Amino acid sequence: MKINKRKKKKGFTLIEAGAVVCIMLMLMTFFVPKVAGYINDAKKASIMAQAKTVVFAWETINSRETKKLGTEVTKASLEESGKNYTEYFDLSETKDIPDKTEIKTCMEIVKGSNYSFNDKGEIVLEVS
Repeated sequence: MKINKRKKKKGFTLIEAGAVVCIMLMLMTFFVPKVAGYINDAKKASIMAQAKTVVFAWETINSRETKKLGTEVTKASLEESGKNYTEYFDLSETKDIPDKTEIKTCMEIVKGSNYSFNDKGEIVLEVS
């Protein structure tokens, strides 16, 4: 009776492992930019929705008060003015828009203007 002393080798060869890594890298070069684009689009949509909330709050306060607020009013001062109108809007959900942002900037964002953030975290409208 002969016993086969050769053991079967398990695992991948170096060439097979290298091929798998190359294929994964090629797939990543296609999908990573797309995912990054989707993330940026989601952030822009979030900012757009929050800007609409701020503009709606400004319009609500101006329609209810005799003293009208100008478009130079900031989000922070709008929160102060609109404490009686929290049943109509909730500015606590506008966390991505800095407090120093003026209403006219939010209006431009709602209109579709391009914008970015500077190193201080403030919204800067891009002039075309």
